[in-house]
Amino acid sequence: MKERDSLRTVASIRTLLARLGSLPINYDKVHFDGDLPGFGLRVRASGVHTWMIQYAIAGRTRRVVLGLQSALDPGKARATAQKLLAQVRLGKDPAADKARARVAAAETFGALLPRFLKRQETRLRPRSYVETVRHLEVNAKPLHGLPIEAVTRRAIADQLAKIEEGISMPTRSPSPTTRRRGRARERPPTTSCGSSGELWMTARLISLAPSSSS
Repeated sequence: MKERDSLRTVASIRTLLARLGSLPINYDKVHFDGDLPGFGLRVRASGVHTWMIQYAIAGRTRRVVLGLQSALDPGKARATAQKLLAQVRLGKDPAADKARARVAAAETFGALLPRFLKRQETRLRPRSYVETVRHLEVNAKPLHGLPIEAVTRRAIADQLAKIEEGISMPTRSPSPTTRRRGRARERPPTTSCGSSGELWMTARLISLAPSSSS
């Protein structure tokens, strides 16, 4: 039977750790709260203790780490645990949600861009491909750190507006020779809807972004 302790206050945690005394080198045990089932403190011989919840769903035991005991006070840890355990009672799986969020966070615009450009390299003419790379790697650089789901049409429109205002242009001054050579290519030819380069960037960004227009 799992041992139950009071995890309500800093004092009660100190009492628990004092009672355990000097721990064996391989000590690693979860001490569960006596009042909130599923809420526990994982105590390890290393001294790195973590708040967590444990629950069962579909016949499997799941755990979610809430944070370090040294960084999260008992009250906040308990409140977070209560919220997550309430979700479990409603049939949700916080551990699975956390895993999905971690995967989504890793799928940033910048992380997926090389794969996209590699595919486009075989589909576009050389000059068009160079322009695509320039727009997505330079003009769209502020979007690179965003999760791909956050690259909405609104985010794209905001970035295009900044480019129009010159905010996203490189700050380093090019040499006179570079200026002369690049002057003809600095701005793509304009159309009635704006620069073709901006339209190209928009099309490519939207092809990567979700369909949501939020």
